[in-house]
Amino acid sequence: MAAALSLAMVAACSPEYNWREVSVGGEAGMVLFPDKPRSQQRSLEFAGHEVQFTLTTADIGGTLFAVGQAPWPAPMLADEAMRQGMGKEVVASLYRNLGREAPAELPGFGQVFEVSGDASSGMRLRAQVWVSGHGLVEGIVMGPADGFPEAAAGEFLASVAKGR
Repeated sequence: MAAALSLAMVAACSPEYNWREVSVGGEAGMVLFPDKPRSQQRSLEFAGHEVQFTLTTADIGGTLFAVGQAPWPAPMLADEAMRQGMGKEVVASLYRNLGREAPAELPGFGQVFEVSGDASSGMRLRAQVWVSGHGLVEGIVMGPADGFPEAAAGEFLASVAKGR
């Protein structure tokens, strides 16, 4: 057990990980990324409302570390059911993106969950999604199942949770 823990700690500090604290703004605040991230913004539509979504990502050896955030547009600020609905749709979409059907009972907001892709993808995802009165935040680590960086994924998602 001690050897496995030591190996995980060394992997998280390996030279390919160049950890840095980065401000991703909004509710996500400061997040610890394993490399210099880049951001993209796009508009999404949910229930007839335009939502501005920003995705900040870093890629290390085919593993994606990402923080997505979307402040609520004015009409959604006053509609808790609509905000919850969008949050659930985001969680369900993470399953579908890996070729899986979302479970009838989705993970709760703020809960870490994992999805293993179908056999053809060979991918694995670990994520958390939060919904608040101000916006939606998601933290995602997705990479090859056979080399998934357990320790680095845990460190990254813990920093997202702390930042919000």
